[in-house]
Amino acid sequence: MINPEDYKEPSCKVCSNNFYNPQSDEPDGRIPISRVIEKLDEFLFKEDYSAADNLLTYWQQEAESLKDYSGELTILSEMMGLYRRTNNKDKGLWSVDRGFELVKQHNLDGLVSTATIYLNGATTLKHFGKPRQAIEWYQKVAEVYKKNVDPYDYNMAGLCNNMALAYAEVKEYEIAEEKYKQALDIMLRLSEKSKDKLLEAAITLVNMAYLYFEWSDFTDCVQKTLSCMDKAYEYFTDKDVPLNGYYAFCCSKSIPAFKFFGYESKTEHLEKLIEKARENERN
Repeated sequence: MINPEDYKEPSCKVCSNNFYNPQSDEPDGRIPISRVIEKLDEFLFKEDYSAADNLLTYWQQEAESLKDYSGELTILSEMMGLYRRTNNKDKGLWSVDRGFELVKQHNLDGLVSTATIYLNGATTLKHFGKPRQAIEWYQKVAEVYKKNVDPYDYNMAGLCNNMALAYAEVKEYEIAEEKYKQALDIMLRLSEKSKDKLLEAAITLVNMAYLYFEWSDFTDCVQKTLSCMDKAYEYFTDKDVPLNGYYAFCCSKSIPAFKFFGYESKTEHLEKLIEKARENERN
């Protein structure tokens, strides 16, 4: 057998890795991430999802050809979010597989930036009916956060909420409840400095209400459900919470729950607050 060293000149006299014809880790170029994201935001604002898809597909391929794996990971993360929004299962799962593959290829495990890819990928897996797989990746994120992120960091609350949703989907209600409580504790702590965090605390409570409703063998499920909805309403109507576009977005997500659980008068009140928040945003 003829080996490379039999016919190639060494590229480096002191290199230990890839002594013959080493492969450089340096990219051949960089894609313009900030401009791509700016254009993507324009398309998403217009709800032109086809254009957004074309944009991301082009730049993912360009990043891959340039060996710009950092840029490609950013694009893939945006793809995951887009394909969840458009419910494109094939492309969504492909973007997850490609993103995780890049992380493995470049030994990026353990980084906070990598955890973001895992978090987005896990959420995509959950969205497309793979909650068990999602939980495995959420646990990897939790390991990274535990070492690198403050336990009362906003991102930790987001992780706990997502994990709770996944555990609830596989009917592991006790773990789901624990994660929701952890997320709620973080949001309430953060709301001491920023009142808009009460809105996300309210959303967590609404999700907990659904959890207790589904947890039919839990003896206090009805009482717990109503208690969560009452507390969520209290946060949505807190006088210190600003009525703006963010308020309208968060509260609108919870309106179906108030209707579902029979809160007619409270639903009407919240709908009026949403309209006022939208008017404030327009002005």
